[in-house]
Amino acid sequence: METKPYKVALANPRDAQFPKEHYAVYEHLGLGLLAAVLRINGYQVGIYDACAMDWSVDDIVDRVLTDSPDFFGITCTYKTYRDAVKVCKRIKASMKSVHIALGGEHATFASEAILSRESAVDSVVRGEGEETIVELMDHLRKGRDLRGVKGIHYRVNGEIHGNPDRPAIEDLDSVPFAARDTLEYCLRERKTGAIGLIATRGCRWSCSFCNASRFLRMGGGKAQRRRSPENVVDEIEILYHDYFSKGLHGIMYFYDAQFVESTKASKSWARQFAENMIAKNIRVPFEIYARVDSFSEKDAQLIDLLKQAGLVDVFLGLESGSQETLDAFNKKATVQQNAEAVRLMEKYGINGATHGFIMFNPYISFQGIRDSARLLKNTGQASFWNMSQKLQIFPGTQLVDDLKKEDLLLSDYSHTEVYKYRFKDPKVEPLAENLLELNGHPTSIRENSSVRYIRAMVNEIYTSAIRAGEFTGQLKQRMDCLKDNIQQEQCKICNLNYDFVLRSVALAERGWERAKFEELKNQYLDSMALMLDSIDDSFRKFLIFVDSNVSNV
Repeated sequence: METKPYKVALANPRDAQFPKEHYAVYEHLGLGLLAAVLRINGYQVGIYDACAMDWSVDDIVDRVLTDSPDFFGITCTYKTYRDAVKVCKRIKASMKSVHIALGGEHATFASEAILSRESAVDSVVRGEGEETIVELMDHLRKGRDLRGVKGIHYRVNGEIHGNPDRPAIEDLDSVPFAARDTLEYCLRERKTGAIGLIATRGCRWSCSFCNASRFLRMGGGKAQRRRSPENVVDEIEILYHDYFSKGLHGIMYFYDAQFVESTKASKSWARQFAENMIAKNIRVPFEIYARVDSFSEKDAQLIDLLKQAGLVDVFLGLESGSQETLDAFNKKATVQQNAEAVRLMEKYGINGATHGFIMFNPYISFQGIRDSARLLKNTGQASFWNMSQKLQIFPGTQLVDDLKKEDLLLSDYSHTEVYKYRFKDPKVEPLAENLLELNGHPTSIRENSSVRYIRAMVNEIYTSAIRAGEFTGQLKQRMDCLKDNIQQEQCKICNLNYDFVLRSVALAERGWERAKFEELKNQYLDSMALMLDSIDDSFRKFLIFVDSNVSNV
């Protein structure tokens, strides 16, 4: 007699504020990895990626209740936590017997607060989940006590239990390739899906504002773990044939905290990876994350090899142009290294459409803000997004403890109230709050997405056009001229952002006047709208020229 299959539903709530019309569809790789390992172990799994599919809370609940799973797992961020809880409550109200679990970084470091407040949540999966989720499911299916399942906190009869954390997975090649349900959805619905993967896990650094290092080795284990280069390239080969070649987003994204480190072992691994890509003749443009000290002038050969393998974009963790701030963050980096890293990537023709930057933090001074603005302007990174970001204080970070000791953390701080802190200099606060608020203006959203997209696409199209060999002589000169026009437009936009922010800084130093700021803001938005129209027009002319002069770029 066949037994009824144990059904699992995994969900990712939608961030309603995310400007989806400006970006490709991003799959949730964590859910894909959990689904893959569960399916291999015989479980029937459905992925409900509401963020990718633009589903509301009602949509998730309706689909989950229709499928009637035995287990419901949901991930969340601080932005989606409240919707995640709404989903859990409604599902539990209709399905009393279903076990409901939360997972991911946010839930991991807020597990006790969640379980003590939300009766609809039965457990929290902490840290890496691939081994934990299978063991948890096996115990639930067999009706066994959960005390032996490492890596979870859970509730029984109103009492919260905290099991020991599970050590990090040592052999990452043993983890199956992620299920790609969201990419399948994108192909069916003809949506532009972004392909992502993870080659390494962990982080050797301990930046005070980040919890990645703790999350990826909660129960112990190596600070940095890597899949074999062959294993990563095997997955890329599958992704290329199944998705990339069928018209999904033109760049693959590595979500590793640091794809390449400054160590010999890391660079040796990166070299082997690139050589495997080249040997298999897989031509896929890809983007990586890196520290500013990951590469130096001595790495010219490695950089060139990675470029041959497809590297087109590096996202650098700059964080600040203030040395005082970098030291407070325990970044173990300098402002000079930040500037040199950006210029090094430019020298070798690697795009950096955007980099990690945090303009405002509790310790920042007005001079620190000016120093940061100057770094952004001098490196061509003075987007309004970079110049207006305010530090988010996440649970599980050293900064939470630091701010408590210095009486800078507000009494109503919680895992969902990530801006609840005060500034050492109170005069900075109205400046930070008003610039952050302006980030949600349609013109600001357009500037962030459009300029970044144009910069990335121009570099990609230009490189492809030159490689095709049809742009020489006068044709190349004309294309160079059109490219230069776009770069000049980008420079004007950076300068406008820089000038507006510095004028706002001066206003804050004198004493904030809302009316004066509104006047500054309106002038800025009017000028920015015109500049965005101009760069869009220049980009259109560039595309028309390339399309009309090459047969297959």
